[in-house]
Amino acid sequence: MKKLLKNAGAKANPQVFLFSDSQIVKESFLEDINNLLNIGEVPNLWAVEDYEEILGDVRILAKESKDTKIVDTRE
Repeated sequence: MKKLLKNAGAKANPQVFLFSDSQIVKESFLEDINNLLNIGEVPNLWAVEDYEEILGDVRILAKESKDTKIVDTRE
């Protein structure tokens, strides 16, 4: 799940997540997918280190952008 979300966000590549009922090993998989579809994120998926890595990647893209409305903040 992390790899899929990272590729979709950081690289802006279209992604497909195909999940069938035969792949349900734990019920928590369904909860994670439900959260992703309903609120757009999976709670407790990312560690603090993951956030820092993602912020670093996005910061580079923001600096390369010519959009003057982008402000360098954590939000």
